[in-house]
Amino acid sequence: MLKIEYPEVGSPESVKFIEDYQSVFSSGIDEMQRRLDTILKDPKFSKVIVKKVDEILVLDFESLIKLNKSFLSCNPAQKEFEEVQKIFKYDGKGAGSLQRRIAKFFVKNKELLNIHTCYFCNLEYINPFVDVADYHDVYDFIQTAPRSDLNKIYYIVESDTKKIVELRNLYSGDALLLKIKETLTPRKFENLKYMNFNDSKFHFTLDHVLSKGKNPLSALSLFNLVPSCYSCNSKFKGEHRLVTSIKDSILSPTCNKFDFSSRNKFIVGFSNPLVDYSLVKGIKDFTIKLHIPNKTKGYGKYEAVFKLNARYKEHKEDILDLISKKEKYPTSHIRTIARLTKTPFDDVKKSIFGEELSLRSSELNRKPKAKLKVDIARQLKI
Repeated sequence: MLKIEYPEVGSPESVKFIEDYQSVFSSGIDEMQRRLDTILKDPKFSKVIVKKVDEILVLDFESLIKLNKSFLSCNPAQKEFEEVQKIFKYDGKGAGSLQRRIAKFFVKNKELLNIHTCYFCNLEYINPFVDVADYHDVYDFIQTAPRSDLNKIYYIVESDTKKIVELRNLYSGDALLLKIKETLTPRKFENLKYMNFNDSKFHFTLDHVLSKGKNPLSALSLFNLVPSCYSCNSKFKGEHRLVTSIKDSILSPTCNKFDFSSRNKFIVGFSNPLVDYSLVKGIKDFTIKLHIPNKTKGYGKYEAVFKLNARYKEHKEDILDLISKKEKYPTSHIRTIARLTKTPFDDVKKSIFGEELSLRSSELNRKPKAKLKVDIARQLKI
C-alpha cells in the first residue's frame, strides 16, 4: 500500500546503501559467481540479460522481472534451474544464514528506510527491537537489570554476570562502574558501558514479491524484498503471484513506479449523502471502503490478495472517533482553543484528531492506519 522510500539514486547515501547490501554476501560472492558462470556459459543462456551476481543483488525491480523472464526463456533444464536455486538460496538456519544476515541489514537501515509499519497493509507495526527492558542509562542498567538482560551484552558470560551482581550489592553509581571496569576486560566493559546488546529480534518478515521458487535469480535481490507483517506475507499473499509481468510492477512497494497509495483512497459512505454527523452514533451508521477507480491496472488484484477491505472494516472505531470529534470540534472551536491557549492552530488540530493527519505522504508508514485516517479526514474536510 505504501512505497518504500529508498535513498535518492546517485546520492552518497544510496551508494553506501547499495554497497552495504552487497557486502552482506562478500564472503561467498566469488563462489556464487563461479557456480553461476558454470551454468550460464552454455550458449543457450546467451539471452540472460545480467550475469554478474553483485549486479543481480541490487538490480531495480523492473529489471528483475526482465532478468527472470530472460532466464526462463532459455528453457533451463530442471537440474540447471535447481542449481540456480541453490546458488541464490535465501532460506537457512543459524546466525550465519543469508536470511538472517539480510534481516540484520534491514534492521541496521530501519531509520534510513523508515521501517515502522507493514508496507503492504499499513495495519501492523513491524519494528525491529532488542529483547531487553527499558533503562535510563548505564547506571540504572548495572544496578537493576536482571541477569538475563546482563547476559545479553556482547561477550558478557555467566561468570561476568555473577560478578556484576555481587559488586552491585556492595557499590552503586560511579563506584560500582569503576569496580566493574577493574573486573572486566576493556572490550567487555565498553560493551557494557554503551549497552551494546546482541539479542535483536525481528518483528517483521521479508516478503519476496517475485516468488523465489519460480524466480530463483532474484531470491536474494534487495529490491525484491518487502518488510512486511506476518499476516500479509504468510497468511494472505502466500503463494499468490502479485506481480507476473512488467505491467504489474506498479503493485510492488519496491518499484519506482509504485503508486497504489496515490491512486486509491479510503472513503466513508453514509446511507444519506447529506448526513448530519450528529446522527452518526455507531459503526453501523457508515461504511469504509478502499475506492479503486482503475481496477484494470491491477489495483483490484492488490486489494483482493491482501484482503484490505475485509481487514480495514474491523477498524471502523477509528473513523467513528474522527466523525465524533469533527462534530464536537468545528473549526471555529479549534481557533478559539488555539487563541486561548496561545497554541498554533495546526498543533491544536493535531492534538485533537491525531498526529497522523499532519504526516506527509512519504511518512504515512510511521503510524498504523495512517493512510486510512488521512484519506477519510480529507473527505470529511477535517
